[in-house]
Amino acid sequence: MMASLKKSQEAEIEVKDTVYQGVEIVFPGASLEVRDAIRRAVYYTEKWKVFNRSNE
Repeated sequence: MMASLKKSQEAEIEVKDTVYQGVEIVFPGASLEVRDAIRRAVYYTEKWKVFNRSNE
């Protein structure tokens, strides 16, 4: 899986419960430290940057 992610500039992580402050979301080539706890979120990469799209 990691090998295929390294080739792609786009990936996604879905959080079905809670992601807490201080957690680091890491994709190959991009990362993001969570500043505030959030429920049901989707973290994704686009052009080597990490973004948050909330499902609430």
